[in-house]
Amino acid sequence: MRFHTCKKFFCSAKRMTVKLDMVSKMDRGELEDKFIRLYEENLIIKRYAKKQDDKIKKLVEFLIFFGKLCMCAYFKGSVALY
Repeated sequence: MRFHTCKKFFCSAKRMTVKLDMVSKMDRGELEDKFIRLYEENLIIKRYAKKQDDKIKKLVEFLIFFGKLCMCAYFKGSVALY
């Protein structure tokens, strides 16, 4: 294991203990509000990612269709591709 990996681990462990201290000082209501907000943000991000995946799939289908169309036209001699 390299030194910078160990250093990175200890830094993240230190950050984690600081965050745990912050969480332990919050009351239950604050924690619930923060959890609900983060949960809703996560759902929004997941929906957006799904929309982006759907767009990518449609574009890939279009490119495949267009590629086949161009190849058919090229082999028939009606289109010159350079």
